[in-house]
Amino acid sequence: MRALIAVKHRASSDILQETLSAWGETHTLTYPRYAADQFLRAIDQGRPYELVSLEEMMADLDGQP
Repeated sequence: MRALIAVKHRASSDILQETLSAWGETHTLTYPRYAADQFLRAIDQGRPYELVSLEEMMADLDGQP
């Protein structure tokens, strides 16, 4: 399994990475703004992520144009 973890807080990402690494490869982004780019790049490379964990509240991404 390939997992992408995108959370701002290092402690949260460390816990998720430690937990998920038992099931496969994990990549961590501590700046969630780039998660969509990383996700799409993985698809283009033919190695998509099976699991993505995103922070619910991201100050720099509010869905507004």
